[in-house]
Amino acid sequence: MASSTSFASLLLPLYNPAFRPKPTTSLPAFRSIHSSVLPATDGSQAPHKRTRRMEGPRKSMEDSVQRKMEQFYEGKDGPPLRVLPIGGLGEIGMNCMLVGNHDRYILIDAGVMFPDYDELGVQKIIPDTTFIRKWSHKIEALVITHGHEDHIGALPWVIPALDSNTPIFASSFTMELIKKRLKEHGIFLPSRLKIFRTRKKFMAGPFEIEPIRVTHSIPDCCGLVLRCSDGTILHTGDWKIDETPLDGKVFDREALEELSKEGVTLMMSDSTNVLSPGRTISESVVKDALLRHISASKGRVITTQFASNLHRLGSVKAAADLTGRKLVFVGMSLRTYLDAAWKDGKAPIDPSTLVKAEDIDAYAPKDLLIVTTGSQAEPRAALNLASYGSSHAFKLTKEDIVLYSAKEEVLRIVKPQHFLPIHGELLFLKEHELLGKSNGIRHTAVIKNGEMLGVSHLRNRRVLSNGFISLGRENLQLKYSDGDKAFGTSSDLFIDERLKIALDGIIVHGSFSPPKSRQFG
Repeated sequence: MASSTSFASLLLPLYNPAFRPKPTTSLPAFRSIHSSVLPATDGSQAPHKRTRRMEGPRKSMEDSVQRKMEQFYEGKDGPPLRVLPIGGLGEIGMNCMLVGNHDRYILIDAGVMFPDYDELGVQKIIPDTTFIRKWSHKIEALVITHGHEDHIGALPWVIPALDSNTPIFASSFTMELIKKRLKEHGIFLPSRLKIFRTRKKFMAGPFEIEPIRVTHSIPDCCGLVLRCSDGTILHTGDWKIDETPLDGKVFDREALEELSKEGVTLMMSDSTNVLSPGRTISESVVKDALLRHISASKGRVITTQFASNLHRLGSVKAAADLTGRKLVFVGMSLRTYLDAAWKDGKAPIDPSTLVKAEDIDAYAPKDLLIVTTGSQAEPRAALNLASYGSSHAFKLTKEDIVLYSAKEEVLRIVKPQHFLPIHGELLFLKEHELLGKSNGIRHTAVIKNGEMLGVSHLRNRRVLSNGFISLGRENLQLKYSDGDKAFGTSSDLFIDERLKIALDGIIVHGSFSPPKSRQFG
């Protein structure tokens, strides 16, 4: 998922009968993008309820914006650079962004969002593939920033909605993950899969694209520089500044400094963790902390993380070796990422050396280090299932120790003319926008999925721009998948009805009418 957070408080003694991981408390509802965030005044706490499932138009920009799609989205009239988020704005996950020059577009990322507790029977939430299919004649390429599920998980649904010749670009490691995901869904299109390398420019649709290295919790994570005759766009992807990463591939500050001199028309930047002050702690610091806490433990240790964080796995492996513990992976996604990294030569662990999950009980607790998914209390993740006693692999006890991990600098380097926060809930986006304004960026905006913005480059900064121009709004509908059984909107899958049945129950009334007996006389 989004980015790895600071490894601050590492120890959580876990499990007693009263303990149950809870979903993250939802943020207060927004009436509109420009309204204040007001808590409830009656002292009650707002219920944990997603508002994303609304399928009617939403009021989020000024009331004066009542423009129809056909008037502004089509053709060459209006500002030349255009962005239209299909997912990822106002939520964590489902990153999917259309970026265009006039009426020619590329799609950046195609991720999923995982269901909340009230979306029963749903496995994945997917961007509006109906709209993507409608615009498929305009979308000339699909470019992936990195291999997290919230950036590649929707590809098996998005790719069939695109034109049959649309190329897909990604780094080598990310492409291994994509190939596996597509193979699982019976999609084979090797001629359309194109591998890029950082600092090597390539053409995709109307843009010359230069991938630049950013550090994150997964290998081969890239920001994208999009150039055309009408300006330059920087899409950061997911990032953190780690100047001592374990693989030695540091955040490419030099590329951003060069880009600043060139001039950036629009910068779009990841907003997760924007509320946390300072930089994210380096993975080298995390490695030392892991070793210290595992060495101090006399019993079983469980560490939880994002499955894709291979650098963290390297730290865990080093700690296991130094403390004489054997590694166990619990969670299929952990093995998926490790296998892909092994094929691409980036794995810190030989998969064949892992203890099988079904053999956990054959080892003394002090001899094992269990790695699980579930660092954000996802309902179906391995750690959450274990805490409920629902995991087939292991059950948590009160003696177990669970280790878990608790953007202004880039803005100052790049100095963009326009700034658009992306990837995050509305509170994160608004806070990131304020950060941009405090660093002297005059033209900023916060939008939701389905709202299109246009922008023009300020030539030598002599021409004053009016900033972002709203080009209309499309009512996008989320798509839901409950595995291999059904796919469609919430209405198609009766999501609300499922919740009502789960909460209120169901009454089945049956009646029997005996046949009339015959009378003989």
